[in-house]
Amino acid sequence: MRLPDQLLPRTTTREQELMKIIETLDAEAYAHGLQITLNTDFDELKQINKNLDKLPLTPNFDPDKADVNPTNGFWMKGVDFGGEVVFTQAARYYNCRNSTLALLHQSLKAFYEDPTAHAEDGEECVCEAPATHSISGHVCYHGELWLKQCYRGRGLTTTLPKLLMALVMLRWSPDYLFGMAQPGICTKGVGARYGYRNMQPHGMIWNVPSSGVLDEWVIWNNADDLEQAVMRN
Repeated sequence: MRLPDQLLPRTTTREQELMKIIETLDAEAYAHGLQITLNTDFDELKQINKNLDKLPLTPNFDPDKADVNPTNGFWMKGVDFGGEVVFTQAARYYNCRNSTLALLHQSLKAFYEDPTAHAEDGEECVCEAPATHSISGHVCYHGELWLKQCYRGRGLTTTLPKLLMALVMLRWSPDYLFGMAQPGICTKGVGARYGYRNMQPHGMIWNVPSSGVLDEWVIWNNADDLEQAVMRN
């Protein structure tokens, strides 16, 4: 089953426009040898991730540590025509109507359902990027983007994030979509190729005693940016 076949028919004009974009992007990926499906079983994602040439699964999407489930998250799996997993990415919704992106991370609740139970002693997160203190409302996180090396350089680093953006818009219509990215991704323009219009350094300075300090940029689109990136490009 292809990804568009997994989605329920939509009735409004806007929803139908998004469905057409999703179908087009899925077809582009399929033409490059990727068959993509939409998934909500995060135990499967955790198991698959162990066998991929990528960083460990972030706790945001670890069902043993975070309250991530079919109501607030989904992930995408791309396999080649031989059935090998060659692509993943995931999205998660956060209700920040009475909070900010900075508070979400500094409380460690971005990562853990119960920080007191799952965070390490001495673990902390600081958000210095000004935007993280103003981003609030209905907020979605874009993570776990991985594409096997042999599929890079084919334009898929634009197609696949845009596909996730369209799905996020269709499902949640968020005020913001954000990601946390390594500095090199941003300074080399990769974040822009992903479709993000805004980025700032030190979006998340996350100190985990057992593994060290992760200092990443925050990249984000507000609702208007998403409209531009998905509907008008």
